[in-house]
Amino acid sequence: MRRPVLERRHRQCLRCSPSVAEELSRAQADAQRQQIWDRAKETNWTGDLDLATRAKLNCSSCGSKVDGGRFCSSCGAALAMVATRGGCGSTANKPGAVFCSDCGTRL
Repeated sequence: MRRPVLERRHRQCLRCSPSVAEELSRAQADAQRQQIWDRAKETNWTGDLDLATRAKLNCSSCGSKVDGGRFCSSCGAALAMVATRGGCGSTANKPGAVFCSDCGTRL
């Protein structure tokens, strides 16, 4: 009985073939990552949150309760937090800024 011979295009040399240990390690890491995502999806992260009640925030300018949005419905002030720097006290910094636009120090 003859042994089947692999076609030439299916053969790979040892130098070109992936290492079995490396490939196994990658597959294990990928499976572990996928299992973590699956377990995180199965967990109820919002069980204690009241999602039916609309959140209200206080306007920093006039103090009235606002349903949200970009501006206060009572006084028109911007509802975004303004980043200030303790040293220079600049209020020109945009929300999310890492460095002060006036003095350059880290916020």
